[in-house]
Amino acid sequence: MGERVSIGTLLALVVICAAVPVLRCPFRVPALPAAAGLGILSRLGLMRGLPADTWLRLGAWLALGLVLSADSGRRAARRHRLATPGSVQAPAP
Repeated sequence: MGERVSIGTLLALVVICAAVPVLRCPFRVPALPAAAGLGILSRLGLMRGLPADTWLRLGAWLALGLVLSADSGRRAARRHRLATPGSVQAPAP
């Protein structure tokens, strides 16, 4: 259980480190790209030491999340099309 929590937390921190240089902050951070890059590399190094079954579980959960998210988006778009007056209906697949 601890390894799954670790890989999830480390992956979230990698995403945050990758997003920080892109976000617009009201303050300046010296050497932000270098700090973000080092943060990503250090967390990926820690993740590399985790066992293969932990990586397989991460991949399975990420795939499941992607499928559920895509399905939810598809359903929301369909509800929006049906609720919008005057919208052109696309033929059903």
